[in-house]
Amino acid sequence: MGAPVDWNVPEVWPLDWEVDEFTDPMRRMSTPAGLMEELEREATGRLSSANFSFGRMNLDDRSSEMAAYLLATYKPNLLTLHLLAVDGVQHDEGRDSPLLPRALSTLDRGVARLVEAAEQAGILDRTTFLVTGDHGFINLHTEVAPNVWMVEAGLMAASPDRGDWRATVYNTSVAGFLFLADPEDQKSLDKVREVLDAQPAEVRSLFKVLERADLDRLQSAPDAALGLTPVPGAYISSSYEPPAVRPLDGASHGYLPDIPEMYTGFVAWGAGIQPGVSIPMMGLEQIAPLVSSLLGLELEGARAPNPAELLGSD
Repeated sequence: MGAPVDWNVPEVWPLDWEVDEFTDPMRRMSTPAGLMEELEREATGRLSSANFSFGRMNLDDRSSEMAAYLLATYKPNLLTLHLLAVDGVQHDEGRDSPLLPRALSTLDRGVARLVEAAEQAGILDRTTFLVTGDHGFINLHTEVAPNVWMVEAGLMAASPDRGDWRATVYNTSVAGFLFLADPEDQKSLDKVREVLDAQPAEVRSLFKVLERADLDRLQSAPDAALGLTPVPGAYISSSYEPPAVRPLDGASHGYLPDIPEMYTGFVAWGAGIQPGVSIPMMGLEQIAPLVSSLLGLELEGARAPNPAELLGSD
């Protein structure tokens, strides 16, 4: 929200899912003023929770309709589109969900709309398409809730605000990060280590403790005292409600990036791309330098090489 983007429809959801109209925050925060009304008038029809809703495939259809209209109408130098259906289905039902082929077809439809929009605008021969994900997925089998142990040890309260807490685990994707109310509270940190070490071997085998030095090496969570990274199939949650270990369905991401199931795909096609090139492995952080090269821009501070072998002579 508020980014210096000429036509911006940000992903912003309501704070109260039961009360707020799903599209209201997005409509209010889109820029310039009146953009969503223009998109509803010219591209999607009136948006509502019935035809444009998080967790449903119609979200991707409406989003790609908006993107296709913006591409054909305004011919921006850079257009980004986030399609969510494949992610949502896997989170809810796992990698083997029978809904996954339908979600993939929704994504495919969205890409097709953009190609058609570039043709319609007469810019297909100078348009580049980059299609990628931001992570893979792993099916889940076990939830681990370390905050149950934190409550039992008197390090936090069993309440949403954690009460007068000293240590708590906060979940992000499948991983957990331990935060201290006082970053210098070595006594509480020692107590946390004691609590974790006291768990039965079959429970301790579900996660690994990342020390602050490990997190620094990963450039992760600069304010956390420790990290808890689960083994594939396990999930570290923020819940404080027992039991601390319980079965879990669905799938998720957020594991360490060297786990092969976390790899995703990348396809580049169109203007400036050398056809027929296959790259066995590249990093997500290499995409921004590639985009910068295609746009003729200098990307300051890039920490990854530009995959120049993808670039054609035109």
